Amino acid sequence: MRVVVLLSPAKTLNWATSPASLSGLWSQPKLLQATDPVVEVMRRKKKADLKKLMSISDNIADLNMERFKKFLGSSEVEKMSTAVDLVADVARPAALAFDGPAYRGMDAATFTEEDWAFGARSVRLLSGLYGVLRPTDLIQPYRLEMGSRVAVAGMKDLYEYWKGNIAQCILEGIQGDGSVKSGTDEFLVVNVASQEYSKAVDFEQLENAGGKVVTCVFKDDGRVLSVFAKRARGLLARHVVVNRAKDVADLESFSAEGYRLDRSQCGDGLLVFTRSKAQRAAPTKSAMAAKAQAKPKGKAKAMAEAAPEAKVPSTAARGKKRAAAGAGAGATKKKAATATGASTTSGKRGAPSAGGKRGSKSKSKKA
Repeated sequence: MRVVVLLSPAKTLNWATSPASLSGLWSQPKLLQATDPVVEVMRRKKKADLKKLMSISDNIADLNMERFKKFLGSSEVEKMSTAVDLVADVARPAALAFDGPAYRGMDAATFTEEDWAFGARSVRLLSGLYGVLRPTDLIQPYRLEMGSRVAVAGMKDLYEYWKGNIAQCILEGIQGDGSVKSGTDEFLVVNVASQEYSKAVDFEQLENAGGKVVTCVFKDDGRVLSVFAKRARGLLARHVVVNRAKDVADLESFSAEGYRLDRSQCGDGLLVFTRSKAQRAAPTKSAMAAKAQAKPKGKAKAMAEAAPEAKVPSTAARGKKRAAAGAGAGATKKKAATATGASTTSGKRGAPSAGGKRGSKSKSKKA
């Protein structure tokens, strides 16, 4: 049975360099053209409008005004020669760009190439700007929550604008590779998205097409605690990917960080995973020990703290950068033709540490 997990996005973004060795896996959002009208509406918003719309500070309003101003439309993205060019300039794979608790739980930075390929088939990230995304889809920095009251193309809000599009896009992805035939095979939709984002999905449309919808709930000491539940959603998405989940039984085996299925609380279309404070503490202590071992010391720590945040260059800056790169390449070839005994070295990405993180990591930027 085909399994598809639905996950909310994150407000916080991490624009660390994506692994170039996997650039062949990156993809463009399926609803990219439908994103254009939303961007145009947001570009017309004034600073005061953004502050009121998203309940944000002056600085974050300024940041997002600049983001929408520089945002590349679908036609501009299509002109980029390769995904590598887009990543180098303005975009990142969605599963690496989002940096909230759920995405730290999913930890896509440690995915293998096979994990990324399976995740592209089995995980869908809901978005107020893009509608729905695969983990491999390249996104530009933005902030726009699904619950924002934004009227687009005659629709009163983003729910009305995206609802039919999201469900249809999910179905096309499921049926497009031939793994599920319309009206004949069942597939499993695993909802771990928040209520705000779940409302944007037409689950009835998915069920009418043969989908079985299962919602997963995560409780700590008998209650849903947001700070832990968000991370658990990402942990479950990771469980589906790395274990190549194919049915409900595979979901029920989820046991990351002390969670266990509580059958007494489960019902039709509902799986409830619980853990106690003691069960929560055990994996936390292990993670803290691993983090302490990987923590830089002395000079290395000072250098890491001084590292600047990555910034999205303007269109003019990108043009100058390419021109300079071309001129530099020509000079290098000329010099190499006359020099003797020269040698070159190439840098390599840092290997995963004991904590599961790759090499160095840039600071996260609050969206």
